[in-house]
Amino acid sequence: MFALLLSAGLCAAQESAASDPNYQYGTMMQSSLDSAESKAFYDRMMEKPQASPAAARVVLSQTDPRWNKVRLGKKTTIGGQGCLFMDIAMDMMQKGQARDPRELAQRFKALGLIDPSGRIRTQSLEIISSSLKILVRQPLSQGNGLSVIQDWLSQGASVVFRLDHSHGSRRGVTSHWIRAVSDEDGTFVAVDPAGGKVTLLQDFYLSHKPKELIAYGGD
Repeated sequence: MFALLLSAGLCAAQESAASDPNYQYGTMMQSSLDSAESKAFYDRMMEKPQASPAAARVVLSQTDPRWNKVRLGKKTTIGGQGCLFMDIAMDMMQKGQARDPRELAQRFKALGLIDPSGRIRTQSLEIISSSLKILVRQPLSQGNGLSVIQDWLSQGASVVFRLDHSHGSRRGVTSHWIRAVSDEDGTFVAVDPAGGKVTLLQDFYLSHKPKELIAYGGD
């Protein structure tokens, strides 16, 4: 199964947190369960994320009030600079590898996978899974960039691509990362974590002109 591995521009972040570096879901011993109600409660407590079918696309917004103020770097949050982080979170949740962005942020913090400025430490993400690796990171040309994205998706890779927004000579350029998804029926879509908007990949690509692609995954 393909998993995540990415590098951050201006859209990922985190601060430190003390936790078990060998993160595991909590376990508990089941003693006597005297009723159907208590058994149901126990089952809910022990429930772990399950992988979703490809058609059950996970779409979230980084500005969702449930996690938009979760701090990533010292001065960065999911809502403000967490686009790449949210791309990863959506991908992991769809594969049953994370519960929600808040839980995943704590895991990243505990494992030191985001530096103080909010950049994801891509070289260390294999701490989460030994199967994680970058397959390619390359610039996208307007001539064949769309087909490159689609080809990687067709091979089963996870894909994100970068947009650059110019703010004039004084403020420079900021980056924004978009998740590309291949649905079970073969439809390619772009998922924008800034609002959770879903657009046909071809339409999004032609109107935004992405600059760079990262395809990632593993066995």
